[in-house]
Amino acid sequence: MTPRFLRHGDRFVGALAVDAHMRRQKTTKASTWRRLEAQLNLLRLHSSLLFTEVSMAADQMVPTFDPVDTAPEAAARMVRAQWCMPIGPVVNLTRRLETAGCLVFATTDRMRLTLAHDLGHLCLHTSFVSDDMEGEANRFAAEFLMPEDAIRHQLRRPELGALLDLKREWGVSMQALYERAYHLGLVTGTARQQLYRMLNARGWKSVEPYPDRVPRETPELPSHIGSTLHERGLDTDEINELVGVVRAEDNPFQQLRLRVV
Repeated sequence: MTPRFLRHGDRFVGALAVDAHMRRQKTTKASTWRRLEAQLNLLRLHSSLLFTEVSMAADQMVPTFDPVDTAPEAAARMVRAQWCMPIGPVVNLTRRLETAGCLVFATTDRMRLTLAHDLGHLCLHTSFVSDDMEGEANRFAAEFLMPEDAIRHQLRRPELGALLDLKREWGVSMQALYERAYHLGLVTGTARQQLYRMLNARGWKSVEPYPDRVPRETPELPSHIGSTLHERGLDTDEINELVGVVRAEDNPFQQLRLRVV
């Protein structure tokens, strides 16, 4: 960290809806939450320090809603409409978020639902809090990624073979699809328990088959910012100073480098 970063680094804040996350994940140690919150704060501070000197214009914006007046499902539909998204599955959610000015620094195989969940928090809980923020973000994510009007008819018979096909089409896990069917009232609680027992027996609850059926999304905006700064004539040391790091490998905005394997 540079002296400039340390002068800027007295603005630590709690992660959005972290208390709700902690209540939901009761087995996760408090020390783990503190470590993750510290990592998030570092990324946020490096980003905010950079943007004191660099401006960025987004094509879209992330709207906010009062969850008391707007149901999560309605908020998700309005965001899709505002972003001019076509009917059906969301193609490359990471790129959609980056177009709205959101910085995404890492993804995993099941990150799409997490990203949509966090978008729900941004839309519903940036300025407002409620008693069920996690539930509201889950409802937002489900409607955003799997709109009821588009997917309902496909979930009337959610058998394993059909779920595998829908996983490829909608870019979410089989469990997310079945949960959507359950919350839409298309399957019973008994059928839901039977499916999870079957998934457990096959070892699919923690690791689903055919992970390649959900395309991996790679964030591009952070490295694009770094590349643009290089193209504008800044060298690595100057960019590191803007971000507040000493070593290039610690710079979350460093240019994307392809690894030869």
